Amino acid sequence: MRTRERLERRHDETCARLNDDEFAVVVVVAERMLLGASAYGALDLARDRRDFTNEMVDEAADVLTYGAMRFLQAALRRRRRP
Repeated sequence: MRTRERLERRHDETCARLNDDEFAVVVVVAERMLLGASAYGALDLARDRRDFTNEMVDEAADVLTYGAMRFLQAALRRRRRP
């Protein structure tokens, strides 16, 4: 069996065991991969020269920043309610 076929079988077996919310997360991740491919080209890990550790740190910092901004925005909105 080819690698792609093995991966598809693992995917199907794994996803079959997920509840609806867990499966929705998998779909969002897959959609993000497709969005990245349309912007940057298909992922080719053997040839990709990006430093994924640095990419991960940058993205994590962004998540924390946006989370803090959202938290503060919600707090401000709660205070402004009559």
